[in-house]
Amino acid sequence: WLTRRVRPYELGAKATEQPGFQTVLAEAIVLLDAAQALSDRYCAELETLGSARQSQDDPERRSRFFAQRAWIARTCSQVVEKLFIASGANALFHAHPLQQIWRDAHAVAQHVAVIYEDGLSSLGRTLVGLSGHPLL
Repeated sequence: WLTRRVRPYELGAKATEQPGFQTVLAEAIVLLDAAQALSDRYCAELETLGSARQSQDDPERRSRFFAQRAWIARTCSQVVEKLFIASGANALFHAHPLQQIWRDAHAVAQHVAVIYEDGLSSLGRTLVGLSGHPLL
């Protein structure tokens, strides 16, 4: 989308030529790389536990998994948010692919299994010796 976008108030300058847009894209890639790395670690640890037939019922482990899922979901929705805003008002139109991606990413981030505040507070509570989230 940015390769075709022209900024009308800058005498036809392409969005791809603007440092602000370049920075948004670079930040999106770095954040997605971080989310992917954490997701890979999370999945590998679950796979290792499963292969060893070990439980994930340890309160600190469960809270950490909850916090990691929440961070991944929040980070991905924030990336989409940044790209959505950088795409301008055209991104609001139904035909623009980002509006559907924006809704989907935010819907995922609102799921009870990945609520950011609950995930992080659960881990924080567990780390100081309190019980984690009541659903854990």
